[in-house]
Amino acid sequence: MPKVLFGSWQPDVASVDTQNSSYVHNVIPNASGYGPLKDLHAFADALPSRCLGLFGVLDDDNASHVFAGTSTKLYKLNSITRAWDDVTRTSGGNYSVGGREFWSFALFGQNVIAVTDANAPQLYTLGSSTDFAALGGTPPQARHVSVVGDFAVLSGLSANPNRIHWSGLNDITQWTPGTNSCDYQDFPDGGYTVNLASGEFGLVFQDTAIRRMVFNPVSDTIFDFSRISEDRGLFMPYSLVRLHSVSFFYSSDGFYRIDGAGALTPIGENRIDQTIRDDADLSKPRFMIGQADPQSGRIYWAYKSVGNTNENYLDKLLIYDWQRNQWAQGSINLEYLAASSPLSATLENLDTLGNLDAITLSFDLFQATPEMKLTGVGPDHALGYFDGDSLEATLDLPEAAIGNAQNMIVRSVAPVSDAATAYIKVGKRQHLNEAISYSDETAISARGYAPQRVNGRFLTGRLRIPAGTVWTYARGLDVDAISGGLR
Repeated sequence: MPKVLFGSWQPDVASVDTQNSSYVHNVIPNASGYGPLKDLHAFADALPSRCLGLFGVLDDDNASHVFAGTSTKLYKLNSITRAWDDVTRTSGGNYSVGGREFWSFALFGQNVIAVTDANAPQLYTLGSSTDFAALGGTPPQARHVSVVGDFAVLSGLSANPNRIHWSGLNDITQWTPGTNSCDYQDFPDGGYTVNLASGEFGLVFQDTAIRRMVFNPVSDTIFDFSRISEDRGLFMPYSLVRLHSVSFFYSSDGFYRIDGAGALTPIGENRIDQTIRDDADLSKPRFMIGQADPQSGRIYWAYKSVGNTNENYLDKLLIYDWQRNQWAQGSINLEYLAASSPLSATLENLDTLGNLDAITLSFDLFQATPEMKLTGVGPDHALGYFDGDSLEATLDLPEAAIGNAQNMIVRSVAPVSDAATAYIKVGKRQHLNEAISYSDETAISARGYAPQRVNGRFLTGRLRIPAGTVWTYARGLDVDAISGGLR
């Protein structure tokens, strides 16, 4: 009985006689093969309208704060009621966010900066502010805000798209060039400044270039810029993910990672890039959002597929386990993808809700020790974590001629998985120029195997684990097969 393992998901190449799987769905790579992708589980009230930006942060006292933006307002999640408090500026009226734009947030000390195109940058100070207000010092309008060392940096400027502009040293209200190291930099080539990766040094992403940005206190230019990519830039602005000193992003020809030294490495070439180019709607920059899972370190990208006719949400999820260099994919509808922490509260705080016995919120949502978690907003505008029921998972084996030149008769198949409920079908073909024909699906019995009766030369197997099943790993299939002779 040969045991065949599920391979690395590489749909761009044929899986015949390889260790690659051409199809995996609603799973994540893990040390035991693949694990379940779980549904979004709401833990807060829904926003009044579509989420166009989400930002979670811990303050100096390790208390959690969650902010969200819509097309007209900014909100802060109430740590007790889990309702959204309107913290829109009290002077200047509602905001106006364009149909192709999102909010961008950054934390500088205890200050949350929020920007979006064609609106004045906004400021909220944790512990003292009750509403956002205009960021002091007349900063330029921008699409993105980042923090590089001790500077706030604006990129994607509304009036000067080839420029970045940074604040004064440790002074986010100083935006006058030539004062306290505040200045700007125009780039004559490489196209618009699309986004900027934060850190001790910055990475400036343009349409067709990437530049490293290093603070130089003895230089008249304040920052030294070196071009580290001559012909490759950032195609989807919100796909940029910074994890430690490494950045991940989607360029015009696929997915890449770039390390602190500027080494650029393709991570989807000849694996998933062509599949995503065919499946993803790349017509608008906001149709792909990236986020690192703070707990696992995996990188997630939510994107809108060409088959999704509703532009109000993204319907596909890509997962990249960069430590194992493995990919997976799932289907889940999301307005936005970010990271946040469960909001903490004391029993005294909860008293404000009335009788504790009458509280409908789960007490699991109130944690004394906050931890950042991957967070999503569903099409119902509700905020949640990916800890709901497992989604229906499907995994294909690599296709192979397990009997070399001989036909093989598959009599039963058993999953190498701890899923108590699962279904299996077997695919076959005699020649590689034929389409794969699948048997009827059968359930695994109480003894752990699914009966089959398939005779073929090239064989594959498909495992389906129903939604809501409790399981932790799926590694492969044990195939009970005997020789069927030459055909």
